[in-house]
Amino acid sequence: MHDGQNVFDTATSFAGEWGADEAAEELARRGLETIIVAIPNGGAARVDEYGPWVHSRRGQAMGGKGEAYARFLLETVRPVIDGSWRTLTDERHTGIAGSSMGGLISLYSALAHPGVFGYCAALSPSLWFGGKRIFDLVKQHGDARLRLYLDMGLIEDRSMLINPHVRNTRRLRDLLLEAGMDVVYVEDEHGRHSEADWRRRFPTALEWFLDPTARPSTRAVTTATTLGSMLSGLSRLLPNKR
Repeated sequence: MHDGQNVFDTATSFAGEWGADEAAEELARRGLETIIVAIPNGGAARVDEYGPWVHSRRGQAMGGKGEAYARFLLETVRPVIDGSWRTLTDERHTGIAGSSMGGLISLYSALAHPGVFGYCAALSPSLWFGGKRIFDLVKQHGDARLRLYLDMGLIEDRSMLINPHVRNTRRLRDLLLEAGMDVVYVEDEHGRHSEADWRRRFPTALEWFLDPTARPSTRAVTTATTLGSMLSGLSRLLPNKR
């Protein structure tokens, strides 16, 4: 998981934690165990590291180091984890997850390095980055073995009548399905672009990774404090196409 400062601990977080450890513990009590590796972002270098392509904004270039970051995960981080803990190393038991720019680099890493990740969770991914080149990547490297959880809050951008992030995410969903991937797409009616919203939705994504039969409900979480209440306090999800 990217933006590791926000994954486990409010004290280290930017604007609140995801409570990933609590979500994992809740699932472990039901026999669904996992190892979560939280990798801190590079602070001022975050956008450069999570950006697979160079993106120009207001005359300033950013990004372009995403592939180097992905290779760091595969060639440096993963061998340490596999050598230190009792991991299941096949792709079916290996996932990658993040939000915003972390969601984008999760998508990129899973698609650009097929056969490594069997599951990807991209919460509110920054699909606009790099001129929306993520769409071309899906067309070039679609992997039917990949299960993908994708979501977006409906009020993440109130500056426009039609939320461009929702439109982009729906387009990505359609492309992923056309490529033969198993996709769950969630739209959170009250979702904003915030750690608190991703915390609410993360347990559902994590459960589906650990138990492929636990396909998320046709509604998105709106209020919750524990996994149990998260799964019962649901809002809205677009119907899945498969």
